[in-house]
Amino acid sequence: MDDSAGTFNVFADNVPILTQGTFGGDGSNSSFSLSTGTTTLNVASAEVYIRNYTTFSLTGDGVLDISNAANTGTLLILKTTGNATHTSSGSIDLATDGGIGGAGAASNGTGTAGSDSPLYFDSSSHFGSGGGPQPAGSGGAAGAAPDNTTLYTTSSDIL
Repeated sequence: MDDSAGTFNVFADNVPILTQGTFGGDGSNSSFSLSTGTTTLNVASAEVYIRNYTTFSLTGDGVLDISNAANTGTLLILKTTGNATHTSSGSIDLATDGGIGGAGAASNGTGTAGSDSPLYFDSSSHFGSGGGPQPAGSGGAAGAAPDNTTLYTTSSDIL
């Protein structure tokens, strides 16, 4: 990597092959501001869903949620080129957006475990549990959302 010009270009045979954008994204999704109610992002089964905002503000009792998570869960990445504000009363709700539950089992057996994803950076399992035995045979519960708080900001963090 050559950064002599401050461009952060990656070179192969002295030809730039990749130009990195700014750390905070490119602002292509405009700004995000929510202070009350719920905004739901349709992630369309993406395993990784990235939003690039110019500014981000989640305050009051506002809730940011996603729908249509991938079977293995969806990793939500929020970037901003400008200021980011998140107060303790605003929330990002990914509680049911881990991997899907497993299939039910036949004749009092244990069902299969659900799907997991290698994309999470914490030590928890995010796959759904195994389904219950037949005849109840219901599918397992959905997996847990990531919970490594060292990777996420709080209202006291300075970005």
